[in-house]
Amino acid sequence: MGGYGSTRWRDHLKARTVGKSLILDSTMLAGVAPGKPAHGRVTMVATMAAQRFDAAWSIDYGTGGPWLLVVSAEDPGQEPLRIGLTVREMPLGGVRWYLHCPMQKPDGVVCDKRVTKLYWPIFPPFGMWCRECHGLVYDSSQRHKTMYESIVNGEFAKVWQRFRAHEALDGRRPHRAGLRSRPGPRRTS
Repeated sequence: MGGYGSTRWRDHLKARTVGKSLILDSTMLAGVAPGKPAHGRVTMVATMAAQRFDAAWSIDYGTGGPWLLVVSAEDPGQEPLRIGLTVREMPLGGVRWYLHCPMQKPDGVVCDKRVTKLYWPIFPPFGMWCRECHGLVYDSSQRHKTMYESIVNGEFAKVWQRFRAHEALDGRRPHRAGLRSRPGPRRTS
């Protein structure tokens, strides 16, 4: 906590959050066998902004592939977004798909970071990139935990129980069960 953008000072702007972005998650590819053509539909949702985007996807094993091709469900004639894919075999069986960030930096180098989620913010700059390229932070880093939330989450109750247990012992420090709080005299035989 306390990272970039988490401040509440007067002239500081809050950082942009993941919750205000459409999320493309690689778990939609679970069950897709590597090397086999596949296609489907996905709904990307921006949780904090209450926006949705329906898209169709397919896997292309062409040049330099595999590629994930994502196209809008409302406008299937548009140019598809090409996202690089990597598949990794898991130790206990099965595979995990990873997406590669397609963001091209000003110096011409492509980010190509292997991630499980790509984000499309509802604010500029637009693009399906990784969290780092967009400079997004998690929503929880923007929130200040109030006393009310602490009470609701039970943290206050835990502290109160410890206090009551200490009070029940008449101010004595609790010790482990079965162990004396002070060593007694030694027996000699």
